[in-house]
Amino acid sequence: MVDGNILYQNLKEVGISEEWLRNQLNHFQVKLQDAFYVELQENGTLYTDRRRDRLKE
Repeated sequence: MVDGNILYQNLKEVGISEEWLRNQLNHFQVKLQDAFYVELQENGTLYTDRRRDRLKE
């Protein structure tokens, strides 16, 4: 995922479904629109970078 958009070709290449991705994001309480970048790591975990990390400016 980049900038809240699912990259379907990337899901296909790694063999995971949109449903699996959405379930994982939901499990970690990450809303699709809040996810800036999501990457499947080699060990099967997800790296997520939220659009706003709740940091005070």
